[in-house]
Amino acid sequence: MGKRTMILCLILLITSLALLLAAKNIWMLFLFAVIYGFAHGGLFTVISPTVAELFGTGSPTALFSGSSGSVVPSVVPSVPG
Repeated sequence: MGKRTMILCLILLITSLALLLAAKNIWMLFLFAVIYGFAHGGLFTVISPTVAELFGTGSPTALFSGSSGSVVPSVVPSVPG
């Protein structure tokens, strides 16, 4: 279920970005904003349960610590103090 929803949201995101590239009028920008907002909100709502469905719930911190976990240790020591 989560995988299908995620794919649908990604298809809507790609469609909305194509609409943005083709936008000639203001109503096309508003249509882009509505489609993009709906798809982006749906994607971020479904990503956590989808990751749990695909990889299990054993260690969610390890699964979600990708970029933020690797950036924080390199930034914190450089702060004077």
